[in-house]
Amino acid sequence: MMDDRNWHHVRIVAVLNCVLGGMHLLALLMVLYNLSRGNSIGSDVLTRALIVALTVFSVPYIVIGVGLFLRKRWAMLAAKVCDPILLLEFPAGSPLGLYSIWLFWFRNPEAVFSPTRPELTVLKEDD
Repeated sequence: MMDDRNWHHVRIVAVLNCVLGGMHLLALLMVLYNLSRGNSIGSDVLTRALIVALTVFSVPYIVIGVGLFLRKRWAMLAAKVCDPILLLEFPAGSPLGLYSIWLFWFRNPEAVFSPTRPELTVLKEDD
């Protein structure tokens, strides 16, 4: 029963990681689109720094979200390390950072990621 509740919370964190990473990716695509149209957003150094920052913030969170959906232990460990960094990203990242800290540090959903978790089986009725 407790594993089901923890799995529910892990799925929410996975979705939010994918959504936030997707928002960063969308922002990156908008910056690249503006640059391709000849619009300038500042100096070249600022533009390159923005592109690198958006890439660094988008890719890991999408990968972590997919890994959490697939119940990979490495994704849980990566979320423990990366999601607290989101506390600095106000307003969208702070709630996800707090929720992840609460889930992975205080709820301890280890059983969700254990290799000995029971697999789903289809029960057949005997005639």
